[in-house]
Amino acid sequence: MTRCDLLRRRDILGLPLVFSGIGAQRLYVTELAIDPEKGQVVAFLFSDVPGGSPRHLVAWEDVQDIRPEGVLVGGASAATRLPGRRHSDRQDSDPSSGADGREWRILGQRAITEEGIEIGLVSDIVFERETGRVVGYEISHSVIEDLINGRSFLRPQGRMTIQPGGVVIVYPGEPAS
Repeated sequence: MTRCDLLRRRDILGLPLVFSGIGAQRLYVTELAIDPEKGQVVAFLFSDVPGGSPRHLVAWEDVQDIRPEGVLVGGASAATRLPGRRHSDRQDSDPSSGADGREWRILGQRAITEEGIEIGLVSDIVFERETGRVVGYEISHSVIEDLINGRSFLRPQGRMTIQPGGVVIVYPGEPAS
């Protein structure tokens, strides 16, 4: 990848997977996998239909570029098929969980400081197009407050972990405007 501009998660949802030399495939970005401790996008999850359940995973290392036309990867071998999930079998692996069982979902989770002060809900993730480094999180407070004051932007200032129950803890942190 050559550019170092910023992207929001919502900017890439629905983008197709594009293989070098082959072209666009019928796979669409449905989610990002984030390692909160490293502050890094580690993979893209793809579905057979826009907005569908994730069925394929592409590791960050296999991404060559992110363009308006799609997420460009080197070849078809870059896309790993995720284990199938039947409606009656809810125990299959969840593609949003890391190999060590940690949840990687951040959107919609409560963001609180280490002092226990609730900041709001994580509503978007902003990351560098070239490196995948997370540069910040958009924080929503409430519909009314967001309309009056807008959403705030939280820059990572240290460690971030996800606790049982899906609560995101930001160490240390205060919302920035």
